[in-house]
Amino acid sequence: MIIISNGIKWLLRNFFFIVIAILTVSYIRARWYQPLHEEPIILFFWISANILVTIGLRIFTLRSWVGWIFLVVLLFALFINAFFVYLFAQIKVIASAEYNGIQYFIVEHMTWDSWESPYSLEKWCGHQLCGSYSLKSAPDMGFFYESESNLVHVVGRYENEEWLIFTDSNPTRRYERYPVDFMNHRFYRTIKCTKWEKDLRGYDHCPVFRLTVFECELDNTDCIPISQYEGMEGESYFEISDTSNEMDLFVFTTGEDILIYSYGDHPRCHVEGCEILQP
Repeated sequence: MIIISNGIKWLLRNFFFIVIAILTVSYIRARWYQPLHEEPIILFFWISANILVTIGLRIFTLRSWVGWIFLVVLLFALFINAFFVYLFAQIKVIASAEYNGIQYFIVEHMTWDSWESPYSLEKWCGHQLCGSYSLKSAPDMGFFYESESNLVHVVGRYENEEWLIFTDSNPTRRYERYPVDFMNHRFYRTIKCTKWEKDLRGYDHCPVFRLTVFECELDNTDCIPISQYEGMEGESYFEISDTSNEMDLFVFTTGEDILIYSYGDHPRCHVEGCEILQP
């Protein structure tokens, strides 16, 4: 009983030191196993500050005003530590790979806005973050390396098929969902904003975008742009016509479906702003 009593007293006397030690170790562990968004020197200074505050509170008791200052700083440090441990605990590495000396991570993280995707691609060149890209959600995401063109793709696996989600190219490509297989090829759509504006609430929105159609092999290789359209923002989709044996590209905007481009034996554009890149 004496040992238990002394143990409880020791825990109470050293409660803050024990908690900050646990949080610091948890903070290190969370950052050690996950891609870092800050330089290691920041982590070093943060841990050093925790140690100094703990030592300061040990030296200066609460009988002096200096001790009370250290106590307030320690409580604040405990709160910040707990917040960061919680934040980094939400980060999960879905998949990772290394190509040409560059590390790639597909990361799931906590989001603050409902419209923001919880997935991103983190690209690390050595110990430095050299790219971070938002990804659309997809089941069973992974990597696919196209050696002939030296391209790294992010793919989502839908049942027995793989669809492209993102390509680390120059410029990068984000693919819209639901590609179409037609005439022994697979067709994807990419969308890129060409003009950002502020709305009445002060939020950024894109009134003008560039929609590009890529023609790929059925194994998602050798993708080439075949048409491009620049116009008003809207939802795009493919539709295969049984009567004409063509693949049509539509954009739904201003309450109607607008036919943009048709692909088949005779590819052609239907609206202004559309351009055929590959006949």
